[in-house]
Amino acid sequence: MEMSTKPKVVVGGGIIGLVSALAALELGPVTIFDPGIGSGATYAAAGMLSPGAELLAGEAHALEDAAQSLADWPALLDVIKGPPNIFFPRTSSLLTGFSRGDSEEVKRLTAFAQKSSLEMEHVTRLSNSSLFSGISPRFTQGVLFPDDGFVDVEKLVEALLANLQLNGVSIITECVVAIEGGTTAVVRTEKGRYEFDSGILCTGSQKSLVDTAAAKSFRSVRGVTLRLRRRELVPPRMVRALIDGRSIYVVDRPNGEVIIGASSDESDERYVDAQAVADLLRLGIQLCPSLDDAEFLEARSGLRPVGPSGQSFLERLNGSWAWHTGYYRHGVLMAPLAYRRAQEFWND
Repeated sequence: MEMSTKPKVVVGGGIIGLVSALAALELGPVTIFDPGIGSGATYAAAGMLSPGAELLAGEAHALEDAAQSLADWPALLDVIKGPPNIFFPRTSSLLTGFSRGDSEEVKRLTAFAQKSSLEMEHVTRLSNSSLFSGISPRFTQGVLFPDDGFVDVEKLVEALLANLQLNGVSIITECVVAIEGGTTAVVRTEKGRYEFDSGILCTGSQKSLVDTAAAKSFRSVRGVTLRLRRRELVPPRMVRALIDGRSIYVVDRPNGEVIIGASSDESDERYVDAQAVADLLRLGIQLCPSLDDAEFLEARSGLRPVGPSGQSFLERLNGSWAWHTGYYRHGVLMAPLAYRRAQEFWND
């Protein structure tokens, strides 16, 4: 099957692929290839916009990009034109430690944030008791990031899709088996051949369509998150903690849903293992004991993409294709950066 026109094409319908397609709307027709929009790493994402607290993974190199992305989220939402219940700004995030060693590690890691534009303050249970409400009394101090917020990822994907389809974007659910570059961007599926003007690969941790040096050292990290529902509503908030060196976060959404995350192990297999569920529940309840009677809803897993340098990138592969990935755990947070990078590529 041949297409007579040559619009822009995006392969991959996660958050990075959707904002990359959004960036092309003013330039003509756009097509997205993905058999399951939003079903990859985006599906397991908690939606935290928390660049300071996320330093626990040792990603100081990404701090400035992350801080700028947090500031740019309102502007991106104006482009998306979604409903107001997607974005919960200034929810704040609390970063805390269980043991003395954990607290010292929190201080060491947040020293990087002090060099950035992020607002932060040291808080204690004694002087800020409301911040520690529902948190185990073993946690007595921490660092508060008041500007942090979060997004409802499911509603975000719905809003992006609605905007894209309203603007005539085509969604093709066929699996892409190969791409070809040159003067045009060619997509091959088991059902046909499609030709476009230019394209961006946003396939997350899947690198089978790319044959570059970066692809050879590219890796994926499997992450598991849990969904629970509280019996009594609490104010929205985000708490991240170190417990004997283990990282855990709890995100309370306005509707009573709670996300606990996240496990982390290098793997190309996407599945939910019993040990990850057990560890996340144990640590989550150790941090917030009131979760012990919450309703368990589900466990989700996703494969998060990590590039050779640990940094996200949009790499031009040839005259018609670019590869856009490497956002690891920060695909939602850095969606504004991904949008800008895609704009630059489409307009080049």
